[in-house]
Amino acid sequence: MSSRIYTEYNNVDVAELINQCTAVFQWKLEREHLDIYVHAESCEMSVHAKGIRQVINNLIENAIHYHKGENAICLEGKVEYGYYHLSVSGPSERIPAEDQERIFERFYRSNDARNRQYGGSGLGLAIAKEIIEQHNGRIGLTTNERYNTFWFTLPISSIEGAN
Repeated sequence: MSSRIYTEYNNVDVAELINQCTAVFQWKLEREHLDIYVHAESCEMSVHAKGIRQVINNLIENAIHYHKGENAICLEGKVEYGYYHLSVSGPSERIPAEDQERIFERFYRSNDARNRQYGGSGLGLAIAKEIIEQHNGRIGLTTNERYNTFWFTLPISSIEGAN
């Protein structure tokens, strides 16, 4: 399924990538009167920075686009059990179970997303999944009545040897 193979890996601090991505969206957050909370642990890893930045940007963009309510969008990056775990949570309508199963498929759009004025192509999360899987990671989502949390994990040890 992968359309692009990322082969150029560089050592970067993932927390710096997260902060750079968040900074890109400051103007949009201010325009939409949204708050964002970021807590990212520092972790030097060998990754394709442009690819990981694309994933983070997609998750932030979706959190802004589908934001519903008063609460802040939260990004949390932490090192756990040899993995770097990033989660992006935002108040939003619960994603139905049938959509959760297919949301990372190419061109998949939920009925709710199709009816939105500024809908996307249905490619963003599929591309994010490809990028994360090329880094030997996992991507997923958890949802409840008020929040959707998209997350990914990257194995620290296997990525360090990717060069």
